[in-house]
Amino acid sequence: MLINKLQDASEFKDLYLPEDYLKDLSENTPDEVLEIISKVITVMLRKLNLEENEILDFTDQVRERKMGELFENFRGYDVPAVRRESEAKGDATRLIKQVCIKLEKGKTIEQIAEDLEENTNTITQICTAIEKAGTHDAATIYQLMNPKQEDNVRE
Repeated sequence: MLINKLQDASEFKDLYLPEDYLKDLSENTPDEVLEIISKVITVMLRKLNLEENEILDFTDQVRERKMGELFENFRGYDVPAVRRESEAKGDATRLIKQVCIKLEKGKTIEQIAEDLEENTNTITQICTAIEKAGTHDAATIYQLMNPKQEDNVRE
């Protein structure tokens, strides 16, 4: 789909739609059609797990005939890439939690690496981050180890 290829508002503007295309479309579309469009968009956005208030804001623009404003702040993202990043973060966070539990039991880095079947360097990096963080909170430790990772997928 075309919309999947758009990554931000500038790319949407590069579609070279006639200047008043969306304005004319929204002004001349029957209310019943706008309501159908709104319902379809609602279903799609719920499948993307957007918060209800965000969905309402978006669909209200359709109902209020403000379709020209819909894509002004649009910023797309690569869903498969976001999923991969989320899975990697989940795996790393799970490993951090396991290391914390093993440390609380008094195990050494070598014992932890063997128990978890992980590389000693990986366990050492986690232990160093735990020490720097001064906490066993996996999210804090993960963030310390991955400072360039965005905490939220959505903005």
